[in-house]
Amino acid sequence: GQRISALNVAGVLDEDEVRLHLLSIDAERAGQLSGLGRYGFDGSMDFELNLEGFDLEHVRELQNLPVQVVGRGDAQFKGAGTFKKPEISGSVRLYELGAGSRRVGDIALVAYTAHDTVHLTGALLPWVNVALELPLQKGSPYYARIGMDQLNLLQAVPEIRALGIVNDALLTGVVEVFLADDFSNYQVVADLSDVQLESFGQPIKNRGSIIAGINNGEILQIQQAVFGIGGRYVSLQGGLVFDSSLIDVRVEGDLDLGLLNSARLAFPKLFPDMFIESQGYVQIDTNVRGTPGNMSAEGLLTFGPSEIVLRPLPEPLLISSGEVRFNRDGVFISQARPLVGQALGGAVRLAGNIRLSDTDEDRFDLRMWSHNMSYRIPNMADLTFDTDLRLQGTDIARMETWLVSGEVNVLDGLYYRELNMVEKQLTDRVLGAFNRRAERYDTSFIDQIPGLKDTRFDLAIRARDGFKLRNQIDRIELDLELRVDLKLRNTLADPKVVGDVEVIDGDVSFQGEKFDVRSGTVRFADRLDNPWVDIVAGADVRNTCRDGEVFDEVSSAMSLSANVDATRQQYYHITLNARGTLDNLDVQFESSPYADQRDILSMLLTGCTVDQLTASSASRPTLEIALGPLLGRLEREIQDVVKVEEFTIMPGVERTQLRIGDTLTRRLSWRFQLDTGFAEASGGQQYQLEYKLSDNWSTELSERSRSETNSFLLDLKLKYRLPLD
Repeated sequence: GQRISALNVAGVLDEDEVRLHLLSIDAERAGQLSGLGRYGFDGSMDFELNLEGFDLEHVRELQNLPVQVVGRGDAQFKGAGTFKKPEISGSVRLYELGAGSRRVGDIALVAYTAHDTVHLTGALLPWVNVALELPLQKGSPYYARIGMDQLNLLQAVPEIRALGIVNDALLTGVVEVFLADDFSNYQVVADLSDVQLESFGQPIKNRGSIIAGINNGEILQIQQAVFGIGGRYVSLQGGLVFDSSLIDVRVEGDLDLGLLNSARLAFPKLFPDMFIESQGYVQIDTNVRGTPGNMSAEGLLTFGPSEIVLRPLPEPLLISSGEVRFNRDGVFISQARPLVGQALGGAVRLAGNIRLSDTDEDRFDLRMWSHNMSYRIPNMADLTFDTDLRLQGTDIARMETWLVSGEVNVLDGLYYRELNMVEKQLTDRVLGAFNRRAERYDTSFIDQIPGLKDTRFDLAIRARDGFKLRNQIDRIELDLELRVDLKLRNTLADPKVVGDVEVIDGDVSFQGEKFDVRSGTVRFADRLDNPWVDIVAGADVRNTCRDGEVFDEVSSAMSLSANVDATRQQYYHITLNARGTLDNLDVQFESSPYADQRDILSMLLTGCTVDQLTASSASRPTLEIALGPLLGRLEREIQDVVKVEEFTIMPGVERTQLRIGDTLTRRLSWRFQLDTGFAEASGGQQYQLEYKLSDNWSTELSERSRSETNSFLLDLKLKYRLPLD
């Protein structure tokens, strides 16, 4: 069926032989054949053939191959002997040889005949050497042998680089191809003596030859493969049926867990989001059979020292020993050989099972014991605790199916969160719109695992002692030691908490005065945000006002029960009672000798009673001095946020003044003043807007209002500045 456009033959035919003086065949794009020779009727022959400019794509016989073969080239052959036992020699040179979508390159071959077979040997430039065997007897298979020495696989097969799995690959060895004479089937066998791979920065090497074969593109059979990293190797034997994706593989040896890092980057969907990286090793002895949707494994994993980094944990999870057995029924960790290691700085043991079933529910039941684990909640608390937990569920990949039960015993804890309510109200609520400063945000364990909010809990949380609370709420400082006995149920999104938190020891400080806590209980009944509080604390507070006239007046009324020292200062024993729920907390102060609530608060703030502060002759600190540090901090905070020239708070017993001012442009400025106090007559506010017409002339518009009359006054002034120099 090959199209030939021209045929020229010249020769002599006699009784003994046929002699060709000229043979010329023009097969158009398939190529041109020329030659000469002799054929004797006794079977002897002698010929020379030249093929010029042939193109394999247009050779009809090659169009029936399973893959398209392309390339162009030239060939020269000489023949002698007989048809039954020919002796052929010559050379072939192909350019841009390709098979299917693969462009192989250039190939140069030398041909010779031995044992009824034409042998072609040469090199596939620039990578490999090639040996081909073309049998002259019908029914014998074709054979090719490809030898590689440090073949760069990524240059030879660029598509592998596109997968992103292999960064570098050098191969040394032999690949043999057996092809039936009718091209009906083939077999490829690889014997690689040296394999050097690099995957995501991890070097992977072989130990001994890797021997594998492919039959007709249907079955991959691994006869021998030992590879690994870091001096630890895994042996792999088995096969893969491509059509059905059926796998039957045996794996044994020391598996370096660094391989999981490469596998995670290559196949991210197979790994949970919390997994980051791992190192160490595990002894593996397992058989894997089945298809991707129905895979079963049976074997044993024995862990050596290993380290696994998980996203929510501040420190790596360490595994020192343990065994994991698995079969078609599930995964099993016995209590005799549990997984032992460290997590959150403490010792951990894990045992249990994950049972697989033919239904959608794969139930699991795991037990975890830990000792001396530590965890830090950013900007809130440091905890050290023991656990005895049981984890159950129907799908380990879906945390909403989990139930965590058991006990958490707090060995040592410190809660140290600070709450500055006054400053927060002023700077966040009133002036927060002007704030442009970024705050650091540390995500917690729960924030990094959103599914944990939907996990169900049934936990007993206990702390016999050692749990301390050091907290500051505005100017109140808490330093308490607590006993905790709580039950946590339901989910973290909707927790139900029952139990008591009792104060064992501690004190509460306010304005420099220390209250010793006599008793304290915080009782939870389902709601976490609104417990019942019952606290009693006491402190000795000194009256620091020394004005003689005022002091005599006060001391005459309290001479029977007061303690007066050499400097004529009086001590009050003040008791704080806080009782009720947080949303309806009743806080009462009592004192001995007696003082009303107003005087108690005044002494806590200033060291003086209200009457002593308002007396014109009092020499003790006023509210302005007592609140000075706090107000000064607020003034600096607000000025920095709002960027005004003036922000001043001037507190007093009779009145408090607030002044704000700023220059908007070189000519325009504004001022605002607010007066408030105990007497309405002192209250009022004033707005003022001033515009400079020139260096000497300016105009001022102001509005003033009075609280006691609900009246206001508009005032427009024209001012002239007279320079005296």
